[in-house]
Amino acid sequence: MDLQEFRSLDGWSRDRKKGSHRMERLPLSVYNEVWLKKAEDFDRLLPADLPATFSRADLCKSMKLGQGLKASQTVSALERTGTITLAGREGRRYIYKKGRL
Repeated sequence: MDLQEFRSLDGWSRDRKKGSHRMERLPLSVYNEVWLKKAEDFDRLLPADLPATFSRADLCKSMKLGQGLKASQTVSALERTGTITLAGREGRRYIYKKGRL
């Protein structure tokens, strides 16, 4: 997706760009759309190289996500749709598995 970004020039540098705040983003073009109508459609979002049981770190590594908020939101959304289910714990880590109950 290509975006056009509008920023407020309130930054600290000479040209006021560094540290400026983003005011709005407008989409210019969309490259690919994925329609998710049924719960089974969410299965396409999981990477093919993901093992049968995995942790959040494994999921993030195979999806090339960071370990922060996006990872947590992704796991939560996949759990709510039933794409992944909680399989147990391994130490302090939650272990998930693909599929529905």
